[in-house]
Amino acid sequence: LTIIPEDVEYRKMMTNVTRYRLKTVMDNESVEKIEDLNDGFQVEEMIEHAKDDLNVIPIYFKYRLWETAEYDEFELEDEMQKAFGAQTRVFG
Repeated sequence: LTIIPEDVEYRKMMTNVTRYRLKTVMDNESVEKIEDLNDGFQVEEMIEHAKDDLNVIPIYFKYRLWETAEYDEFELEDEMQKAFGAQTRVFG
C-alpha cells in the first residue's frame, strides 16, 4: 500500500481494514470470535481477500486510478484477468 499516496481513499480504507483484521487475530485465539468480529467471513476467506488485495495494488498504482478516470478499459481488464482469472469482468 505504501506505493499509493497517503491521502488516497483506497489506501486509507485498505489500511483500516488490514489493521482491524490483524487486531482481531492478535486479540483473539478463537477462530469463531475472529470470524464473528469480521462480519462472519471465514478466516480462509479473509486470507483470500488479502491475497486479492495484494494483486490489485500494483494495478491500481500502474493506472494511477486515484488521479483520473481516463485509462484503456481493455488494457485494465486484461490486467485484472491476469491477476484474478479469465472470468473477471471489470466493465459491463
